[in-house]
Amino acid sequence: MKLIKIIVVFLMFNISCTNKNLDKERSVKSSFREQEKSIKRDNFLARFIGEPASFVDCGVIAGAYPFKFQVAESELGQSLDKTIIIFIPCPELLGKGFFKTGSFYHIETGDKDPDITLFFNQNEIKGIRSYYSKKITRFN
Repeated sequence: MKLIKIIVVFLMFNISCTNKNLDKERSVKSSFREQEKSIKRDNFLARFIGEPASFVDCGVIAGAYPFKFQVAESELGQSLDKTIIIFIPCPELLGKGFFKTGSFYHIETGDKDPDITLFFNQNEIKGIRSYYSKKITRFN
C-alpha cells in the first residue's frame, strides 16, 4: 500500500513538473512568435555597434542571433542614427572577423526563414526595432 502511495505521489509530481515545463515552453514560443511578428523589412547602410554576448555555430539547429547596428541610410526612410537589431542567421558562416565594430554594412532584410530559430535575450532587444537579414555585405 505504501508503495502505491509513493508511486501516486511520484506521478502527481511528474505531472505537475511537466505542466510547469509546458507552460514555460509555451511562454518562450510565444515570445519567439511575437518577436518574429515584429520583424520589419527594409534595406540599410548601417554601422556595426554590437554583437550578442555569445552564440553557437549552426549545426543541428540553425539559429539567428541579434546584432546591433546604427542606421546611416534606409530605403524606407528609417531615421538616421537610430539603433536597430538585425537577426543574422548562422553568423559564423560569414567568416571569422567579418563583424568589426565601427565598420559599415549593407543589409538587405526580409521575412524570417521558417527553418531558422531566433535566439535572443529579451532584455538585450527590448524596445529596439528588429529586422531579419537576408544578405549582408561589409564595406570597410
